[in-house]
Amino acid sequence: MLGLVIKYQKKKNHKPYGFISGYDGEKYFFSGKTLKTEVHEGDEVRFKDCINERGFFARDVQLLEKEDNGDI
Repeated sequence: MLGLVIKYQKKKNHKPYGFISGYDGEKYFFSGKTLKTEVHEGDEVRFKDCINERGFFARDVQLLEKEDNGDI
């Protein structure tokens, strides 16, 4: 799944977390421990989409490389 990081909180003494706007129209929560690469707000990412009783969440979040989306 692909999407855009719309929020990412990384504060001292707190666990990092964020939200991704998936290209499927859903909003996905992610925790910092599921990051495979460093990301920032506005980054395009690839992730595994999941759902549980609390809603949609993302795993294995990683920055999308330019060649992954067809750009040169």
